[in-house]
Amino acid sequence: MVGLHSIDLDGVNTMPTKTAEQSNEKYVRKSLQDYLEGEKDLKWITGVIRSGRMDATAIGQMLATIPNYGLPERRNELSGWLNSQPK
Repeated sequence: MVGLHSIDLDGVNTMPTKTAEQSNEKYVRKSLQDYLEGEKDLKWITGVIRSGRMDATAIGQMLATIPNYGLPERRNELSGWLNSQPK
């Protein structure tokens, strides 16, 4: 039976691994989606951003890639907060 990980004949894991940057981006994107859908509040998403996973500029760029996603009032609230942050 084959497990979830592929092991080559030398016993080395051959599954591709994500970089820390890719993992952070995925976490932040999912967090943005949760916030924009109304599942989390502004305090929570700003905590995610302040944790240093991505800077406010990168978050703004990510937000621009999903222009019609989620609740408009949530998008406006977050955009206002991002614009108030020091560059």
